[in-house]
Amino acid sequence: MKVFRPYAKFWLCPLLELVLCDDFSVGSGDDSAGINYFINDVLVTLLSWHSVAVPPVCIASLSKAKV
Repeated sequence: MKVFRPYAKFWLCPLLELVLCDDFSVGSGDDSAGINYFINDVLVTLLSWHSVAVPPVCIASLSKAKV
């Protein structure tokens, strides 16, 4: 995670879009018993960036897209 920290501001929105994508949501496949291990790792990485990358306006656009 420390390796990616300098690039956090560039990767924050694309990774949030990936996490919120319907392809990885719970219940979107035959073996969807819970959160995907890949998405879990992405979320841990995003949370580790809390002091470096603060979500910009992309959060508002993502939330509008989900409604």
